[in-house]
Amino acid sequence: MTDSVNLAELKAAAEVWHEDGASIIPIHIHQTPDPQTGCHTKNCSFTNWGKWIKQPQTKEEFQNLNWTNKNGFAIILGYQDQNGYYLTSVDFDPKTNLKEPKQQTHNQNTLQQIEEELKQYKLKLAQHTLAVERGRKLLADLPKSRLELTVNGGYHILYKSKQQVKTVKSVHHACKVEVLTERQMCIMAPSFGYKLQENTDAIATIDDFNQLFYNLCQKHNLHPNTSHTQSNKKNTQPPKQPQHQQSPQIVELDDEKLQQIVDAFTSIWTQGSRHNLTTAFCGWFIKQNIAKTSALKLIGRLCCATDTTDSDATGFLRDVHNQYTNRKDNPDLKGWTGLLEIYQQVKGCKMPPELQKKLADTITNKATNEKASKLVVRKDCGLADQGYYEAIYQDDKPCFLTYNKGVFEVYDSVTKGEDIIILPKTNQEIPYEPYTYNLSTPLQSVEVLFERVWVEFDLFVDVEPKWVDVLSSCVLLSYRQEKIDSTPYIYIVGDNECGKTVILNLLSKLCYRPLHSVSLTPANIYGYIGTDNEFFGTILEDEAQGLDRDEEKAKLYKAGYTKGTKVARTLQTQSGRHIEYYNTFGFKASAAEKMPSNKGFVERNLFIHMTEGEPKKDWGDKNKQDEQRLQMLRNDLLVWRLSVQVVDLPEQVFSADSGVRGRLKQIWKPLLQVTAGLAVEHRLREYLEQNRRDRLEEKNKTLESYIVRAVFALHEPNRPVAFGAIWKHLEGELDGVVDDKKQKMETPEFGVLTKRRVGSRIGAVLNAKSNRTTIEGEYVVGYLFDETKLARAAKKYGLTTQPNNSSTVSTVLPIVKEAVGANTKNKADNLGFVCENTVNSMCQKPENMSVDPLENGRSVGSVGSVDNAKDQPKQQTLLPLKNKTDNKTNSTTQKDMDTGTFYELIVPPAEPCSCGVFAVEYAITIRPTDQTRRVCQTCFTQFRDEHKAERIFLRRRDEVGAN
Repeated sequence: MTDSVNLAELKAAAEVWHEDGASIIPIHIHQTPDPQTGCHTKNCSFTNWGKWIKQPQTKEEFQNLNWTNKNGFAIILGYQDQNGYYLTSVDFDPKTNLKEPKQQTHNQNTLQQIEEELKQYKLKLAQHTLAVERGRKLLADLPKSRLELTVNGGYHILYKSKQQVKTVKSVHHACKVEVLTERQMCIMAPSFGYKLQENTDAIATIDDFNQLFYNLCQKHNLHPNTSHTQSNKKNTQPPKQPQHQQSPQIVELDDEKLQQIVDAFTSIWTQGSRHNLTTAFCGWFIKQNIAKTSALKLIGRLCCATDTTDSDATGFLRDVHNQYTNRKDNPDLKGWTGLLEIYQQVKGCKMPPELQKKLADTITNKATNEKASKLVVRKDCGLADQGYYEAIYQDDKPCFLTYNKGVFEVYDSVTKGEDIIILPKTNQEIPYEPYTYNLSTPLQSVEVLFERVWVEFDLFVDVEPKWVDVLSSCVLLSYRQEKIDSTPYIYIVGDNECGKTVILNLLSKLCYRPLHSVSLTPANIYGYIGTDNEFFGTILEDEAQGLDRDEEKAKLYKAGYTKGTKVARTLQTQSGRHIEYYNTFGFKASAAEKMPSNKGFVERNLFIHMTEGEPKKDWGDKNKQDEQRLQMLRNDLLVWRLSVQVVDLPEQVFSADSGVRGRLKQIWKPLLQVTAGLAVEHRLREYLEQNRRDRLEEKNKTLESYIVRAVFALHEPNRPVAFGAIWKHLEGELDGVVDDKKQKMETPEFGVLTKRRVGSRIGAVLNAKSNRTTIEGEYVVGYLFDETKLARAAKKYGLTTQPNNSSTVSTVLPIVKEAVGANTKNKADNLGFVCENTVNSMCQKPENMSVDPLENGRSVGSVGSVDNAKDQPKQQTLLPLKNKTDNKTNSTTQKDMDTGTFYELIVPPAEPCSCGVFAVEYAITIRPTDQTRRVCQTCFTQFRDEHKAERIFLRRRDEVGAN
C-alpha cells in the first residue's frame, strides 16, 4: 500500500479549510496493516502545532508551511468560522486490537492457560461488537453531515455548532464514539488513507451540538459524563424570556450612511487619534444598537481611505470586537461625546452644528430602523439600466455621463434593477482631477486621439521616438483595460533631472483614473483598485527604487499584469476571520533611479532608460493653455472610452509562426490590440521584434544557454551523454582553463565554474538525472534526457527540432544563426563532420563546403575544395570516434578514413526505408567499395551496433538534399 497522494489536491483541500478559519498542520502518515487483526497501525510525523492553539494560523503562516514529504494534513478543531459557528467532529472507531491467542502447545498447563485466554478474547470481542453496533445506531440518529472515511473503516462526521462544544469521551467504551473539539487535531481527507464519502460534502449546522448529543445518548441508554458537556443543568431547555421583555433590535447601517460618516472623519483619522476614535465609534454604535458588522465596515473603510498599515488596521478591527464583547464591563464607554471631543482636539474647533445634525440623523434608531427600499452604492464606472456610465463633474457637482445606443446623457444617479441606486464618487473620494464633459464636443476617432496624445509626449519628453509610440499606446490602453487579458508595465530608469518624473506627470494627466503618488504601499494599491470588477484604474509610482525588494508588493505586481488575479486579505478577530478579495489587475508605471533585480518583476516591464535631454518644452514652463489642452484631451479620451465599450478588441494579432509567445506575448499583445489599424501598429511590431531579439540574446548569454547548446551538440536519441563530454564542450565554448585537481574551470564570462554547479544546472534546466553508466567502454557519469523536455528547452533558447517521421525525436538543430548570438564561440562551426553521439551546433553550412563532398571524390574527413587548391582555406580533419579496442588516441590517418564506415544525416526525410516502416533519415557509405545504403533511424541503429569495431563518422547535411 503506497503512502503517496496527489500533493496539489492535498494543498487545495487544505486551503479551503484554512479559508474557513482552520489552522492547518501538514503531516506524514505511514500505515502498516497488522497481520493478525488486519487493522492499520498509523504513525504520523508533524511539526510543532501548539502555537496555533493559542492563536489562529495567519495567511502568511499557511503559505510558509513545509509540505516536503507530506502526504496528509490535520486541522485543529474547535475554531470559530466567520459566521460564529464552532467546528466539531464525531469520531467513530470500530477497529479492534484484540489478537486471538495461539493454540499450539506441548503441555497441559499451557493448553489450559490458552483456553482461558481464548475465552477472554471471545468475551472482549463480543463486547466490542456490541459497542460497534450501538455506535452505528447512535450515528444513524445524528443529522446527515460531511462524513469522511478513515483507513480502518471508521468515520469522522463534521458539524458546526452555534454554541461552543466540549469534548465527550466518556461513552467511547460503550459505543466507540467520541466528540472531538477544543484544541484537538483531526486528520482530514484527502490525506493518505482518508477519503470523503460521496454526496456528503455539506456540513450541518446545529444550535447546540452538546445538547443534541446528550439527548441521543439518553435515547440509546448511554450515560456520558455531563461535566464534559454543556447540558449539566437540571432543566435542559433554555429559560423562556418573559413576554413583556423584548431584546433591543439590532440594526445595520447601509453603505450610504457609512460613507457619510467616513467622509466626515477621514481628515480626523490621524496618527495618535485612531485608537480613541475606534473606541468612541464603538460606544456610539453600541448605545444606538448598531450591529458590530457595521462598526467593522466603518473602521475598515477609514483604514483604506488613509495610509493606515495592514497591521494597524487589524489591531483597530480587533478593538471593535473587544469593545462589543466586553460592553457590559464598560458602562461609562464614551460614544457621541467622545467623538465630539476628539474632533475638537484634532481640528482645534468644535464640530459645526449642521454636521452634527447630519451625523445624528444617520445613526438614530428612527433613521436606521426604517428599512430602505433600495441599496445605495457609489461607483466610478460600469453598466447600468441607463447604459454604460462614467463618473464626471458637471456644474461643480458629481454626476454620471452615460452612453446608450449612440446617445450621450448626463444623470445625477443611475439604477441597476429595482433594488440598487448608484451614485457617483465625490471629489474627496478620488485621487485625480475629475473628468468633465461638454455636450457640444464632437466624438473623435481613435486615430485623432492617438496623434494628440503622441504630440503631448513629443512636446514635453525627450526620448527615442519608439518610446513616444509606446507611451502613447499605453494611454489608449488604460481606457480599454476591461477588454484585455494582460497589460504591460512601464519602468522608467534614470538619474536626477532626466525627465522620468515628467513622464509620470504626463501619464497622470492623460491615463484613465490614475493613482499617482510616491512610494505606494500594497494596501494603497489594492485598496484603490478595490473589489469592483468593473473598475480598472491606473497605478503610477514615483521613487519606486526598492519596489522589487518589498516581497508583498513584488507579488502584487507579478500577479497584477494578468486579469482575474486577486489579493486575499484576512482580518483576524477573536470571533473569526473576515476575508476580502481585492483586484490587482491594471496598467502600472514606475520611475526609479536604479534597475530592479527581481527576475520575475523585470520580465513584466518595458524599460525606458533616461538621460538628461532637451525637450521641446520644459514641464515647468507649461501654462494655462497647456493645462486646458491636456484637460480637454483626457475628457475626449473618456468620451471615446464610453463610445467603444460595446466594441471588442481584435483577438488574433499574431500569426501562428510569429515566434512570439509567453510573457513577451502577454506584454505586447494588448498594445497591438488597442492600436490595430493605426499607423503606429507597424512601428510597434518592429519594436516587438527588436525586443524579442534582445531578450533572446540575453538568454543566450547565460550559462544555461551554453549548457543547453552543449547537450544538443552531444545528444543522440535514447543514448546517455557523458558529463565529461559536456564539460569538455563547455571548455571550448567558453575559452575555459580547466583545473582537473580542483574540479573547476576558469572562464572569462562566468568566472569560476565547478563541476557541481554545471551538474546542478543540467538537472534544473533539462530535468535530467545523473547515473553511473558505461559509455564507449568507460564507466562514467552520464545523463539520459527526455526528448520532449529537450525540445521545450530548444525553443526557449532559440533552437528548434527538425521534424521527421521516425519513432524518436530527430536531431536538434539551431533555428537561425541569430539565435545562437553573434558572440557565441562555437569551435565546431566550421566543421563538416563530428564524432558519433555528436551533432554539430553550427548554424549554417560553411561557404566553402561543396554540395556533396562524397560525390566529388574528396577526402570525407576534410572541409574545403579539392585537395591542394591554393585559393581555399587549409583543410581540417576531424578526430574519429574512439572504440573499445583503441583507448590510446583519437587521432587517425587518411588511410583509416578511406577504409572506414561513414553515415550522413539526410534532411528532410526521403523515401521509405527498405524495412517499409519508417522514412529514410541516413545514408550509410562503406569504403573503399563506396557501397551506400539508405536507411531509417531503426535500421541505422541496428547497422551501427553490428559494426562497433568499425570507425564510424557522422556528417551533418543541414542544407544538402537526399541525393
